Amino acid sequence: MAESVSLSSKGTNQVHMSGGHDRTSWYAVSTRSRHEKVAASLLIDRGVSCFLPLLCVTRQWSDRRQNIEQPLFPGYLFVQIPMLSELRTRVLSVPGIVKFIGNGGPQAIPDAQMDGVRELLSRGAECTSYPMLSVGDRVRVTKGVLKGIEGTLMRIGGDSKLVLCVEMIQRSIAVTIRSSDVELLEGSSACFELSA
Repeated sequence: MAESVSLSSKGTNQVHMSGGHDRTSWYAVSTRSRHEKVAASLLIDRGVSCFLPLLCVTRQWSDRRQNIEQPLFPGYLFVQIPMLSELRTRVLSVPGIVKFIGNGGPQAIPDAQMDGVRELLSRGAECTSYPMLSVGDRVRVTKGVLKGIEGTLMRIGGDSKLVLCVEMIQRSIAVTIRSSDVELLEGSSACFELSA
């Protein structure tokens, strides 16, 4: 089994290990906070194929600036295994791995989605992780003059419609806001967006 680490010109790094298994699928696993890189390394040591998309970002401290790699999807990494194998137990036994992600059990991620993420990163596209928003989600504004305001997302598009309710008088007001300026209040499933 061969491990490959590739670094694109935009500073995007990904850890991927490939091996010769029977029919495999990609699965997302959640990790303990800030344990993604350690868990990926331990998975590779145990012979498990994994993918950890990383971004190179510049952080400013009071005395210096430094480029650091951080996960594109904090708290998650991806494993490629046959689900009905002993590798599932091997994955869950890795320190830092919490569980497989899925409703009622692990759910396979379509290869096309994983290929899409890898393709974006390999081309050096500037990506940012955003919560996956749906109409009806409760959200909080994170930027601008409306920062801190909570409401219900009513429309998604280039400009989203955020409805703020005053429940006591049973009235609502609507404001147009960018989807990137809100955060999901309950639950979260990550998706990503290209910077234009």
